[in-house]
Amino acid sequence: MTSRLRHNVLASIAGTGIAAVASVLSAPLIYRELGADAYGLVGFHLLLQGLLPLFDAGITAGLARATAWHHGRGGLGEIRTLIGVARRPITALAAMLFVAFLALARPIALRWLGPAQLDAGTTHAVLILIAAALALRMPMLLDRAALAALERQVAVNVIQGMAAVARTLGALAAAVMTDTGVVGFFAMQPVVSLAEMVGYRIVLERVLHVPASPLERAELNTQVRFSLALAGLSALWLASSQLDRFVLSSVLALKDYGAYSLGVHMASAVTLTVGALQTAIQPRLTRLVSSGDEDHLRALYGLGTALSVSLGTTALVAIIAGGALLIPSVRAATIDPVWIAAMYGVGNIAVAIMAQAYQLQNARGQLGLHAKVTASQALIQAPLLAVAAAVWGARAAAVVYAAANMAFALLWLPVIHRHFLAARQARWFATDCLRPLLGGLACVVAASWLATYGAPGRLAAFLIVGTLVLTTLLVTSLSHAGAREELRRWWSREHVA
Repeated sequence: MTSRLRHNVLASIAGTGIAAVASVLSAPLIYRELGADAYGLVGFHLLLQGLLPLFDAGITAGLARATAWHHGRGGLGEIRTLIGVARRPITALAAMLFVAFLALARPIALRWLGPAQLDAGTTHAVLILIAAALALRMPMLLDRAALAALERQVAVNVIQGMAAVARTLGALAAAVMTDTGVVGFFAMQPVVSLAEMVGYRIVLERVLHVPASPLERAELNTQVRFSLALAGLSALWLASSQLDRFVLSSVLALKDYGAYSLGVHMASAVTLTVGALQTAIQPRLTRLVSSGDEDHLRALYGLGTALSVSLGTTALVAIIAGGALLIPSVRAATIDPVWIAAMYGVGNIAVAIMAQAYQLQNARGQLGLHAKVTASQALIQAPLLAVAAAVWGARAAAVVYAAANMAFALLWLPVIHRHFLAARQARWFATDCLRPLLGGLACVVAASWLATYGAPGRLAAFLIVGTLVLTTLLVTSLSHAGAREELRRWWSREHVA
């Protein structure tokens, strides 16, 4: 791992760690201060955010890969052209999304969302603010993806961390101080998205300090086809991962959906933390493919898998221990958010391992096998989730989510690696995946056991959670030879300096 990549990884983990901490710590505060019904609307907002890839035609993901490819060849002028071309359709699609949501806001408030203590007018106003926030989020995500692909993770994560604090703790503080409640909280969301987008654009202008260079029509056509392929794959993946939340938003009363959403939100700490690492690694994987450096490509992929498992299990320990010891007041009578978070956290670890395999295929520009994997998962997992959610409720949906994602990872990863990892499949499984996973699961079991006993006080609870989290991180990361070597190099460089 080069010094630049090491700094990018650390910056991504630190920045997204701040975002994850702000997001997860604010969740029970929002739930307590604004009420369960209000958090049901937060959960609906998060559901719609997760569905945004359905509406961008794959442009954001396609631009990220194209930017990383040209960056590896020094083509900053071409990158400026690609970003300018991509912004036009994204802006149009965002405007169309906003208009469509405006038309649907009242029917959603009156007919789709479950029974609530909030009046229909308040819910309708919140939905309009959600529409504005989502519309601004689309071009913001495009600029963030381009900047990340340029390996400017420090800038990306400083802006992202500040925005995460502002849209959670900042929005809650504004709502409480102005006594505007849930409407005040959501009024902050479009403002933060706009400010975040402006921040990314300022940095992009500084990085892309050359005039735009023309691109051949053939390359643009290739990028369009690749983006549309990604859009189709995103639709299939979202069907297999979000359908339960969509069904439950209508089946459950809004306060119960709030408790369920709180659990899902807490579990997103796994996705946020691991996603930061993979976002930092993805551009370098693409550059290694473009230069034909297969040895370093395979080594980086293995290290990325091990660190994904390490960070994922560490986040899961924090969720289980922190939820049980630090915020026991959020454990509702009908739906326990901590239990929901644990199940979704397990499923998210499997998703993270599969996501690393997807990044390998994306770097090579070969998504045919990934399309088959995603289609099979959508055809099997989506109906299972829908039936579990509609018939047996939130707990059953959480169990199905965890079990199905683990099963698909076990079934498909060997097939993917036979195609894209050559002879390293057995080594990858034994050293890059299984060893840190076993250590992490042992720590998860220990955290679950200790959580049942509670803590004698708040300080003791913080100490127990902190010790468990640090122990899990050390046990899982140091079990991998590549991670130990990176730590040794960093330690030597710091002491020599």
